[in-house]
Amino acid sequence: MILGKSAAAGELSTAPPSPNQRQEKVRWNPAWAKFRPIEYATTSVLVAADVVIALAVKDPRAKWDGGIPSDDWFHDRLRAKTVEGRILAQQVSDHLLQVNFVVGLTEAPVAAAAHGQWDTAFQLSMLNAQAFALAGFIQLGSARLVGRVRPRATECEQTGSTEFPCNHGGPTLSFLSGHAMSSFVSAGLMCAHHGRLPLWGGGWADASACAAMIVSATTAGVLRVTADKHYTSDVMLGSLLGFAIGYGMPMLLHYGNHNEVPAKTAKWFVPLAPVPYVGAERGGVTWSALF
Repeated sequence: MILGKSAAAGELSTAPPSPNQRQEKVRWNPAWAKFRPIEYATTSVLVAADVVIALAVKDPRAKWDGGIPSDDWFHDRLRAKTVEGRILAQQVSDHLLQVNFVVGLTEAPVAAAAHGQWDTAFQLSMLNAQAFALAGFIQLGSARLVGRVRPRATECEQTGSTEFPCNHGGPTLSFLSGHAMSSFVSAGLMCAHHGRLPLWGGGWADASACAAMIVSATTAGVLRVTADKHYTSDVMLGSLLGFAIGYGMPMLLHYGNHNEVPAKTAKWFVPLAPVPYVGAERGGVTWSALF
């Protein structure tokens, strides 16, 4: 009986780790897929595309003016009534964006490095860069393709007003909200990383990291409406897409994928990666499979 138990224990110890398993220590689970060559390539292309769009592509002409019915309801209740209030909301949202972006990009890698897990820190850095690169491509591309007029842009043009926000920001770059989208990418990344690794020791501490970033991202998004810079639909869709990218990409491409492909699944397992698509009239992201 003792020998039988020992053999059984030996068999269990050699069983492959589950990719869905939360790690008890800060270390990369061998079952998680590491950053693949095709992902280095696509992330580099996306970063280059982001820079080109931001610096070389001109603001679009007005193609969509006005909000959907729900926009008007939220706009009337959230928009600051004074110029000073709108300026303050703009300034606070800008600072929150900066904090959210820096924390979302660096917090998990720094925490992993503090535990002495340098390979894990590198993997987390690449996952973060990949998510922000894709989100940036979608947000920058949509703003220049859709050409949605900001809430007060038409009124500013008609009245000749120079008060805020008439004197600030591109008037046709309302869709999607970059502040909301970037902030929720950070929230998604922190929830994904802290949900799989005890970067802050596990339990409520890691849960609080996810919750705190969601609160900060939500605040930044609401303030964009308060500042009269975006419609609520710009913020809500940007927030949903941002969180989906920040949380979904690490979970689908890495935390839920095997690093070493078992022989019995090698026939159907293919690594996937996002690839930007730019056509004559539209842009977006397609998925590429490596066989």
